[in-house]
Amino acid sequence: MYVRAATIKDAEGIAHVHVDTWRTTYLNIMSPAYLATLTYDIRKELWQKHLSDKEKHIFVLENEQAEIVGFAACNQRPLEPHIGDLTSIYIIKEEQQKGYGRLLMKALFQTFNELGCEKVFVEVLVENDTRHLYEYFGAKIVEIDTMNLGTQELEFFIYKWDSVKNVLAQLA
Repeated sequence: MYVRAATIKDAEGIAHVHVDTWRTTYLNIMSPAYLATLTYDIRKELWQKHLSDKEKHIFVLENEQAEIVGFAACNQRPLEPHIGDLTSIYIIKEEQQKGYGRLLMKALFQTFNELGCEKVFVEVLVENDTRHLYEYFGAKIVEIDTMNLGTQELEFFIYKWDSVKNVLAQLA
């Protein structure tokens, strides 16, 4: 497995991982009706837009067959350039719990460092157990909030890392 910067050609592969991971990760968290509305085509369009946006930094995790099995994305806050937002890390279920999240985290935090970010935030649904990856690397809960998704109200944590350099040292 290896991580590389994503290109526009990766939109379809990222879309497949995005839909598939949402359907497995959020199976008992989000309503089945909402999860059924997710489509590869709609997500492909979304990722084509994201991949065309120079402010977004997107990485893919590829296996030995050059298949995308995970992705991660981040950006720098436009009005707060010393702060970064980790917007997603998703890995297909069959490849989870194998240390690949660490590879994606490293790519993101190297990017944050290059951008001059000092602090990083990420939002994670309270019921999403993969949030423990962030906790393992030192993220602390700074706020709890809610969002509406379809007809559901979901609670999420806002995590913060106070030092990009400290996380990179942990990931080394």
